[in-house]
Amino acid sequence: MKRAKQNKNFLEYIPKRNEEIEFYEKDDLIVLKKEHKGLFNKIAQKMFFAPSSTNLTLESYGSDVYRMIDGKKSILEIGQELKEKYGDEVEPLYERLSQYINILYSNGIVELKEKLD
Repeated sequence: MKRAKQNKNFLEYIPKRNEEIEFYEKDDLIVLKKEHKGLFNKIAQKMFFAPSSTNLTLESYGSDVYRMIDGKKSILEIGQELKEKYGDEVEPLYERLSQYINILYSNGIVELKEKLD
């Protein structure tokens, strides 16, 4: 018997910042500082002079999205706040926001949890 596929709406997920990633504000933009940990990274740092950390400056929309991520608001709610602040300037809103959150998630910058009703 095939297992039923669960269709969960991505917009209902709640993003939460990864507490291991430091951030600060510079010129009203968020700068993320991601440490490169682990054995492979240590070897690369010693042998190939790889950096021990990377700084990533988010653009203005991305910085606003990152500020809105509090571990309580769903992606849908964050989108509503962006729409209120920027209006049609952020369209197509949910396609762009979903892709952006997915990039943050795949790079370990945020975690996603299911919204509890």
